[in-house]
Amino acid sequence: MADRETVIKVLDNLLTVFNDEKAQKRADILINPFDDAMTLIKRITEYLHENVKQAFAENGFVVSETGDKHFLGEVRRWYGNDAEVMSYLDKVMPHGSKSIEGSNMVGDIAPDVMVVTMDTMTTIPLFSLHIHKNRPLLMAIVHSGSLHRLFGDYKNKVDFLFIYITEAHPADGWRMGSYYSSFNNAVCIEERAEAARKLIEVDTEYKTFTTDRENTGKIPIVLDSMNNEFNKQYYAQPDRVVIIENGVFTYIGPTVSEILSNDPEMLPTDDVRNWLQKRFL
Repeated sequence: MADRETVIKVLDNLLTVFNDEKAQKRADILINPFDDAMTLIKRITEYLHENVKQAFAENGFVVSETGDKHFLGEVRRWYGNDAEVMSYLDKVMPHGSKSIEGSNMVGDIAPDVMVVTMDTMTTIPLFSLHIHKNRPLLMAIVHSGSLHRLFGDYKNKVDFLFIYITEAHPADGWRMGSYYSSFNNAVCIEERAEAARKLIEVDTEYKTFTTDRENTGKIPIVLDSMNNEFNKQYYAQPDRVVIIENGVFTYIGPTVSEILSNDPEMLPTDDVRNWLQKRFL
């Protein structure tokens, strides 16, 4: 891992590199949000790798092909207790310093935060959406064909819910090309609802989601409140899968940031699928 001064210089320059027009054009070539999940992860990994290398180079440093591949994850691992370094990481990856290992919260009581329904735009307690209390409640903040397949395999054993949180790559923040970053960060709940409806609209291949809370044939979408209570309490940014049973965390999956840092060959739903297979043996 690079020394502290180098890490701060690279992080300080990285957001500028990411938002450079050249990088945005490259993102449009590489990253198609409609690709299958594994292809998308590989291409995002390639894109991040290219930009981290450039940020190092602009600060006069040369690293090996693999030395910078897991840079952002390594920053959190090596400097997680350094408030200044973490403040720079948060500029590049909002809430990057808040990412935690899932096992840290397993067994804890899960907070019953308030969320906003899509069908009536009503604020309600999260746990009121847990229809079958004798089943695990799986809350997803990931979108891919792999989630659709997971739902198809376990919808009769698990209640599924999709929480739409703040944008991971907004057009007015850390952009990742015009296709992937098509919305600014919402400033009101109506804007967040508009972005969620767009997700449903473009999901033409899998048709995974619905705004109807009573529709058990699809995954209902609800909105995190504008104070981002779910995101903060569940450490959801940029995405994560969480399972609760009887009001207690029984599973907390890795974020995509952790996946990209540790195992880029892993799908966002692989870990939870393994957990569910053991759960229902």
